[in-house]
Amino acid sequence: MRRLRNLAANLAVFGGACAVALVFGEGGLRLLGRPTAEDGWRSVPPLEQRVATIPPKASGRLRMLALGDSFTEYRDGTGENWARLLATEARHDGVDIELWNLGQAGTSVPHYLKNLRSYGRALSPDIVAVGLYLGNDPFEYELEREKKHRGLPPDPVQTIGRRPAGLLTSLRSRSRLVAALNALQKQLAARAGSRNTTFDANLRHAAEIYGLGPHVVDERVAAGNAEMLRLARADAINGWDLAFGLLRPGRYVEQILLPEGSPTLQAFEDMEQDLDALDAECRAVARHCLYVVIPCSLQVHPRYFAYYESLGFQTDARTVGESPLLRRTREYFETRGRLAVDPLPELRAAATEPYLPMDTHLSVDGQQIVGRAAWERLRSVLKPAAASYRQSWE
Repeated sequence: MRRLRNLAANLAVFGGACAVALVFGEGGLRLLGRPTAEDGWRSVPPLEQRVATIPPKASGRLRMLALGDSFTEYRDGTGENWARLLATEARHDGVDIELWNLGQAGTSVPHYLKNLRSYGRALSPDIVAVGLYLGNDPFEYELEREKKHRGLPPDPVQTIGRRPAGLLTSLRSRSRLVAALNALQKQLAARAGSRNTTFDANLRHAAEIYGLGPHVVDERVAAGNAEMLRLARADAINGWDLAFGLLRPGRYVEQILLPEGSPTLQAFEDMEQDLDALDAECRAVARHCLYVVIPCSLQVHPRYFAYYESLGFQTDARTVGESPLLRRTREYFETRGRLAVDPLPELRAAATEPYLPMDTHLSVDGQQIVGRAAWERLRSVLKPAAASYRQSWE
């Protein structure tokens, strides 16, 4: 009996020591650990959890719903995405906007439409703001066209249950220590030569879409940047970007320059049809519909070219500034009389770095620039003497 008591006491001491070590480890990482790009999305709850917390609309307040992808979801808990920063700018001007963010990483226009149809009428927004990312949203339609061409099934437009559930997932989203251990495991697997990484799954998916055989994929990977491959397999950079950089290197240049015969031109036409449906739904549930057109960093400055080139993408000086993609987007919104804002001039004039390093997303400074530009545009129509929607592009 005494041995059992001693064993129980030793186990209690050991458990206590482990708990103290975990607490200090977690605290140390939070205080001293370097933030990563992934931190911007890790702590944001899934859409279904966010929607469940939305109360009935209070009278006398402007309610805004934000729709979009990872650019819109970014750091939602800390208020550092363009939609939250728009609401902050509004409060500084004496306008109280109650914002509910339905942004979801990895989604595109069909998902925005589905979320608006699912929740718009029940939430009764006064304003719907849509973050439209020109670097990815049109490209999703090219992928769907390629799948159809090859007889592949389309991806379902799923917005609920997009993230895995469970205790480990919850811990990863909340604990720096668990996230660090998970990242270490991925790095060790990558160094051991594992091909069961997220990047390799993306690579196989891209190859299937474009009908590329294993020998072509192997050749492209062998010719790729070894350091980028290592980082992608360790999930230190976005493996989706690298997979398509290796297998569809011309996609950004074609998407921005819109050459005749390019699949991106047809993809943009498909996106316009969904944007028409999105706008119709928006006008049915809200008084104001705002489209925030977020440019790809290749449209902002040549200093971003090096990162894309390291992923295998082609670059072209003609993508910077005014471009066929921007003109096509401008024409789309102007001819339909829709409220839109183009923050490209402000991003190009930024004194600080508006995009994250080793990434394609906006930094907090870039989010601030976009949020401020979006509020300036929205403010003009909230005034009694609202100006023409066409002024958003002037």
